[in-house]
Amino acid sequence: MKKPILIALLVCTCFMVACQRRTKLGNPDYLPKNWVSVKSTAWQVTKLPAPYQAELSGMKIRLAKERKGQYYNLFGRYKPETEEYVKTTIAGLDEAFFNLQYSAEAILEDVTPEMKTLADSHSEFTAGIANVNNQNRRMIEADWRDARLLDQPSSLSVYPVVR
Repeated sequence: MKKPILIALLVCTCFMVACQRRTKLGNPDYLPKNWVSVKSTAWQVTKLPAPYQAELSGMKIRLAKERKGQYYNLFGRYKPETEEYVKTTIAGLDEAFFNLQYSAEAILEDVTPEMKTLADSHSEFTAGIANVNNQNRRMIEADWRDARLLDQPSSLSVYPVVR
């Protein structure tokens, strides 16, 4: 008896998790920590517009050439103008990644991001759940009061004690 219930619960949970489609495009949680070390086959790179992909690969090539140079071998870091170039390029890549949330692909993935169900927004859905939980908690309190026989005075005496 326990196995079918557990399987049904697992299937329902998987279904509900799979149905919650939240796009990763432009989501700060999926922003690469280091654009220099991210692979060119990573989805964050492949989803970028072509000019930004070219800019990233150009930056990687420039850094590889600079690592072979005298300045890098002598000081163990890039030239100041290269460091500035890397900083501005990474800022541009970050901005391009965040702009992906407005791409056609991201918009078509979730056409109504403000709606949780067909009739409720996220806040209305959350408020409905809170209301139901509140009612359930109050019903449990009433049931416990009835079960502990606290809903009416004792009938052991024929005279009322307090009125």
